[in-house]
Amino acid sequence: MTIKIDDIVFYDSRITGKKAGQGANGYFDADTDTIYLDLQNAHNDAKTIAYTLSHELVHFIKKWSPQKFNTFAEFLMEQYASHGVSAANLLKRKMVELNTTDADYAYEEMIADACETMLLDSNAMVKLMELRKSDLELFEKIKLHILKILNDIREA
Repeated sequence: MTIKIDDIVFYDSRITGKKAGQGANGYFDADTDTIYLDLQNAHNDAKTIAYTLSHELVHFIKKWSPQKFNTFAEFLMEQYASHGVSAANLLKRKMVELNTTDADYAYEEMIADACETMLLDSNAMVKLMELRKSDLELFEKIKLHILKILNDIREA
């Protein structure tokens, strides 16, 4: 199955009134393979766009390949474990935060949040290069996604 991100839409919720949800900076529309990013939130913090893109990348990976999602999730959870953080505790907190009993939904959101956090951890970025050795296809998909995003931003 080949899935391409067809579009990245930047919008300003102050003008359009369009909001993915309370406090949302953006979202991934799995039906259209489109990432929507709210530029209003980006005005508050320059890192918001990068964090939101990394978060939405996880949802894209899950749709593209659940197996690759699991590989990436394991990689991210290994990073937490190396810092003594319990994945089980993170999942419990995420379920409470989302007010859900759906562990699969909470787990996907937890992994998406972990991807955001990885941007702050230079050691994790070095480890991401190790992912290249163990799963080149997943690494290339992540790299192509990031390059497309950068290209779309340059053209905007």
